[in-house]
Amino acid sequence: MAARRKRLIRKTSRVKGKSRDLKAGVAWYKPEQWELLKKVSQDRDELENTYMEWLEFAQEKLEELENMGMALEKVEVDVEDLVKWCKKRNLMVNGESRAAFVSYKQKNQETKK
Repeated sequence: MAARRKRLIRKTSRVKGKSRDLKAGVAWYKPEQWELLKKVSQDRDELENTYMEWLEFAQEKLEELENMGMALEKVEVDVEDLVKWCKKRNLMVNGESRAAFVSYKQKNQETKK
């Protein structure tokens, strides 16, 4: 579980002019997809048992990091889209691929602005 907690927050960088602003992307899951996430994840044993356990942990960690002055962005993850994205890249669904998917979504949102 400790490894999972370390991977909750992933930093991405955005370049604006000459300055760099770091923004952490946080995977945000839907309650109705929690069981599916656990089913498809290779590292399911590192995930919280229930969506409510995960949500409580995630909200506490978000508050803690925001109080430290960190800029955060919740990135909604549709588990079915995550699975398709991983299959297309021949990746297993795990903490590393979930973080890469969040980063991918952030970059795509950035280019649409």
